[in-house]
Amino acid sequence: MKKLLLAALFLVFPIMSSIAPAEEWDRDAAQNWTTVKKAGEVTFTATFVNPTDIWDPGFLVFYVQVDSDTLNLDSLDFKKDIVLRDDNDWTFLPKEVKERGSGHHREAVLKFLRSRFKVSYIELVVRKTSLADETVFRWFSMRSM
Repeated sequence: MKKLLLAALFLVFPIMSSIAPAEEWDRDAAQNWTTVKKAGEVTFTATFVNPTDIWDPGFLVFYVQVDSDTLNLDSLDFKKDIVLRDDNDWTFLPKEVKERGSGHHREAVLKFLRSRFKVSYIELVVRKTSLADETVFRWFSMRSM
């Protein structure tokens, strides 16, 4: 019985810990904190790492993976080509970027300063490049951030 309980906790705890409280975020609108989008021959995966920390001072953190079986992705500049945009159409460059990988598989952790304005949603935007058209990931807040 103990093994079954431990197994259940092992499976459920990671799922529960990745979900923000309902009063802060609209889970249905956000669909999930990780979203995968394909743009041409490039696949982008974006994860909103700290959605439950929206009221804490500091950064909004995103983990981004970029993959392609055919294209060399080295021309993607995580510091310039990926921005945060809010519903006021304000655009923010990342303040910190830690990236790794090369060629067909790249990834980065991007940190953005929080907006000083109340917003109903934020978008992580991969700007149009020679690799792919603009790709947008959107997360909604039930309350203003």
